[in-house]
Parts: sequence; C-alpha cells; structure tokens
Amino acid sequence: MQQNRNNTLLLLIYLALLVYASLATRGLIPVDETRYTTVAWEMWLRGDFLVPYLNGEAYSHKPPLLFWLIHLGWWLFGVNEWWPRLIPFFFSFGSLLLVQRLGRQLWPESNAYLMAPFIALGFTLWAFFSTTVMFDMMLTFFVLLAITGIYRAFTGDGNKWWLLVGLAWGLGMLSKGPVIFVHTLPLILLGRYWIPASTVTWKQVLIGALVALGIAAAIILAWVIPATGRGGEEYAQSLLFGQNIQRALKAPNDALPWWYYIAFMPFILFPWAYWGGSWKALIKGADRTGKIDYGRRFCLAWIIPVLLLFTLISGKKVHYLLPVLPAAALYMACLLADRKEQGSRWEMWPLTILYLVVAAIAGSLPFIFGPADSPYWIYSISLFAAIPFAIVAFAGQIFVRGTQVNRVRMISLQTVFLVVTADIIFFIPASQGYDLKPIAGEIARLQKQNVSIAHNGKYRGEYHFLGRLKKPFAVVYDHTEQQWMKAHPDGYIIGYRYQQCGEQQQPVTYQRLYRNAQCVTIRTSAQQLAFLKKKAALIPSP
Repeated sequence: MQQNRNNTLLLLIYLALLVYASLATRGLIPVDETRYTTVAWEMWLRGDFLVPYLNGEAYSHKPPLLFWLIHLGWWLFGVNEWWPRLIPFFFSFGSLLLVQRLGRQLWPESNAYLMAPFIALGFTLWAFFSTTVMFDMMLTFFVLLAITGIYRAFTGDGNKWWLLVGLAWGLGMLSKGPVIFVHTLPLILLGRYWIPASTVTWKQVLIGALVALGIAAAIILAWVIPATGRGGEEYAQSLLFGQNIQRALKAPNDALPWWYYIAFMPFILFPWAYWGGSWKALIKGADRTGKIDYGRRFCLAWIIPVLLLFTLISGKKVHYLLPVLPAAALYMACLLADRKEQGSRWEMWPLTILYLVVAAIAGSLPFIFGPADSPYWIYSISLFAAIPFAIVAFAGQIFVRGTQVNRVRMISLQTVFLVVTADIIFFIPASQGYDLKPIAGEIARLQKQNVSIAHNGKYRGEYHFLGRLKKPFAVVYDHTEQQWMKAHPDGYIIGYRYQQCGEQQQPVTYQRLYRNAQCVTIRTSAQQLAFLKKKAALIPSP
C-alpha cells in the first residue's frame, strides 16, 4: 500500500513539473489549442452548449466533451486560459493510475505495476501531450477505462464490468468519436488468445458487449439527436458521416503512406527504445516466447491490431497512437520485472549519447539553417542552449542506479526534464511567432470600433478566444478579396505572407511574425489595394 502511495505521489510531482513549465513558458499553441479554446469560447458566448461553433458556424469536426469540461472550469473560476490547459493533466494522471491498476491485475505477484505508469509517462510523446489542449489524452483515459472493464469482465469478475465498458465507450465517443472502438474491440474479438477458455463463455461476452453498446449508444445519442436538430441538416450530415469517413478513407490533408508509423517509431518510442535495459529485457523475453504469459498476450492483442488498422487508415498523426502507449508500457514493465539483476552503467550510454546529440543540435540550430529555410525565432536561440540538454544527459548517466523500479523512475524523470528544458529553450523564443495575444488584442480593439473585419484564407480560430472576440470574421480568398473591399471600404483585412515582417509589408496597420516563417498583417481596404498594386508592379512583365 505504501508503495502505491509513493508511486502515485511521484507521478503527481512529475506531471506537476510538466504542467508548471508549460504554463510558465508558453501560451496556447496555434492552430490546434487556439482553435479548440475558440470553439469553447463561442459556445460559451452564445450560451449554446449543444452545438460547437467556430467563427459563427456549426463546428462538426469534434464532439463536445472537451468543450463542456472547459465550460465547467469557466463556470467555477471564470473564463481563463489556465483551466483548459489543466484538463489534459487530469486525464494524464487518471490514465497513469489506470495503467498502474491494470499492471497489478495482470501480474499480481510482480512489481511491474510500479514501473508501468512511469514507462508510459517517460515516453516523450506522452509527456508533451499531458500539457496540450487536445482530445487524445482524454481519449486515452476512456480507452484505458474500457479496457479495464473488458479485462475484468473476461476474467470472471462479473457482468457488471460491461456497464463500465459501456460508460467508457459512450464518453469516449463524446471525446473523439467512434475511434475508441478501434482501440478496444480487437481485445474483445481476440479474447480467446489472451484469456483461458474456461474463464468466460462467448455467450456471456456477446450479451455483455451488446449491453455495453446499448449504454454507449444511449450516451452519444443523448447529445447527437438534439444537437443535429439544432445544428441543421448540413451539420448533421457532416457530424454523422462526413468527418469520420473522410478521416478514415480520404483524409486529403492528412493522407500519408502506410509506413508512416514505422518511420516514426524511433520518435514514438523515445527514450525507451534507446535504453540498454530495454534491449536486455526484450532479448530475454524473446528467448522464452513459447512460454508467453496471458498478461503479455493481452498487451499484444491490444497493440498489434490497432497498429495494423491505423496503418490502413489514410489519416495519420503520431499522437493518434497515444492510447496504445500504455500497452507498450505494460509489456515492457513485465519484461523488466523478470530481470532480477541490477542494471549496469553501460545500459545508459546509448541514451546519454543520443541526449548529447540533441544538445549539440539545440546549440547549433542558428548555424545549421540559413535564413531562407528556418523559422526566424531560431536565431534567438543561444549557443549555450546545448548546456541544459547536456546536463540532462549526464544526470541520467550519474543518477540512474539501483533497482529496476528506481532506474525506470529516474529515466522517466529525465524525460520530464527534457520536455521542461525544451519548453524553456524553444518555446520562449518561439513566442515571437506563436504568441498570438498581441494581434488578437489588436483585432479586439478594432471590433470595439464596430468596423468590418475579413480574414483572407481559411480561419482556424486563432484569435477569438485569445482576444475574447464577440463577432465572427468574413472569410475571403484572393479571388473574392477585392469584391469584399469594394463593399467595405472602411473595413480591415487579416492576411498572411511567407516573408519577413518589415518595410516590405507597407502599407500596413499592424504586422507580426506568425508561427515560423509567415508575417500576419492587418490592413485597411485602401492599404490592401495599395499593397496589391505594389506587389503587382514588382512582378516582371513576360
């Protein structure tokens, strides 16, 4: 019991370090974090908690649970930026506790459960998304909740656990749609692989799964039916069919080759793929694959089908695999728990060398890229940026000692300090382009003057929450811009150029670096016409 408390307290401290560093060094990252807080802001402003809105139009890309949780915090503490950024922290912590609990259930005689949550948190991907306002950590929690229920139902603990599965499925769909079934149904279908046949009958499984589906359907339909009625036919079609089918089969913006996840595995599995202790444990585990226990079978039945399915789906991003990392952590924890010997100093050298490479790259970034191919804020990074990364590298070499549990905890802490260091070294200078509060404030000032404002190009919600804007923008494109300017001669246009801010952007009312290499400008209609004429004059005649 004391070990459980110590584990939980350490996990909380590690996560608190990550969240504090994130809150202290950066604002909301465009375009994802700013978009989702803007959607929550527009729902809050309209008093409509059924249909999400973005720039005054129904937003069908995501279900509403994240937005509702943001509203809950705003109702308690007032509208603020810090509450939305705490939500992934809570779900990360809850997920790690579920990983610990699953580890205890899978291997009750082992200390694997003490290591598994630290291995999960030690993945750099997990550590970063524990502080990011997105849907994946929330989905991960409900995937783990469903899988906990599935495991308990299959191991003969009673059909009541299917009620938990149904609740998790329903809330998971309210988090990120039906993708939760991709992460959980394979475990049910492969039940005979990871559990003895005598434990539960297929009839019990079928009845339990149908009950769970009924609960999940009731939860999601309780929102979908009134939301589609209020949002209109176009919103209903996009919500029910367009988004999920497009993401799974077409995904024109995300379409990537089938080998995408294989190529990114060295990053997804960082740092554990580079630790000698992992290699030794895997080699030892491979020597006795014929004796693989049901716990490890459970992890494989969780990991492999999901990887295969996501390989076939056109839309691919590394954070889509976040809900699979707990299975990898549990599998690795089991292998490490089987190693009774103390680890050697040499196990850390591959990881230490890799950290030193990261340190060298960080310190030399301003010299690696030329001005034409790099974000402008890179030139604010000091050569001395290599030093804190080098300290993190050697700290691991010095302090990763003792039992396997202590070594895993220290490597996980090393990941935490890596992410904290990256927040300080990269996000502070990157705020030149990623902190959009100044331009959002300028837009808010203009809106208070009741002038018309248009946005050139697709608007992703970067400014409405940050500026607490109360009116939507008109969205124009290059071929419709002049028509809008003629109709609104006193209006303003927000535009973007892939060139540095400065004299070349004149005439302009406001300009600022946007993200990496763009300049965002605010011009009056007259200024925009003058700028377009100046630009046309610079184009040589054929």
